[in-house]
Amino acid sequence: MTQKLLLALPAALSLAACGGGGDDEATTTPAQAQYSYTTSSPNWTTTLPANLSVYAEQDGTNVTSSQKVANVDIKQWNATRGEPDQVDIQIDGEVITLTYDPATQLTSGTHDGKTYYFSYLSNTQRNSNQTETVAAQVQIIVGDANTLTVSGIAQGVIGFETPDSVVTAATGTANYSGGGNILYLTANAWEMSATQANFAVDFNNSTISGAIQVDDPVGPSQTRPNTYTFATISVPQTALTGNGFSAQPTVTVNNPGTNTYTFSNETINGTFYGDSSDVLAGTLSADYTANGTAGVAVGNYMAN
Repeated sequence: MTQKLLLALPAALSLAACGGGGDDEATTTPAQAQYSYTTSSPNWTTTLPANLSVYAEQDGTNVTSSQKVANVDIKQWNATRGEPDQVDIQIDGEVITLTYDPATQLTSGTHDGKTYYFSYLSNTQRNSNQTETVAAQVQIIVGDANTLTVSGIAQGVIGFETPDSVVTAATGTANYSGGGNILYLTANAWEMSATQANFAVDFNNSTISGAIQVDDPVGPSQTRPNTYTFATISVPQTALTGNGFSAQPTVTVNNPGTNTYTFSNETINGTFYGDSSDVLAGTLSADYTANGTAGVAVGNYMAN
């Protein structure tokens, strides 16, 4: 997997690298390629629907969530950097143009007095000795790179989805492993956890199950422990629908430290990407409280 990280905020804001290489034993019916076979640029010339989770916002008094981000459009690809120089995002029906600044190494833009930052982590697969970009995790942060403040966050996935017919026709079993991030937003603070994701798919019975191991939440100036013992998000055996799934997982807090965490309204979804269900990626969200303070958690994951 190839990492394409655009957000040059400190490490606590960075996307975690995905693990890769699950033993994919599934047999699928070949589909017509939905992307170009090239090492320099994905064929992302049209607006792609962004499978974004809830968009969480804070105002110093409370935190709210909504489905504000509609699309992410890769407008200008830089073959030298292997990353986009311009990205348009659509929020509440308005298009915001984000551009890359070589001096700051940030991809950002302003709208209504707010600064939006964009980061991107791509997943590539090799078919017929060619490298093809299949999917990408995207993260949109509203905040200030200098003060490390965050007032809004959206997590999502873009890419070329596996056709429903291909997923339906697939046989055998496949294991997917990877990872991602979860961001926790309260009225006047934020934290982040890295995650490790593992899923088992039974294409014969059209079901999926799995678990996501969550690292300790850390603030913007803290170092991630990378122990992944804080919590487990368990996805029960769930029927595949079309080219993906949606479920209500269970969050078990294993190591809360000195804090008290409770989670509710948990949701997770996933979609297969690539010609032959090469990648499984999606988003998750939940309401939570930490020591009685209410917040919203949003995250994404990508697995091979």
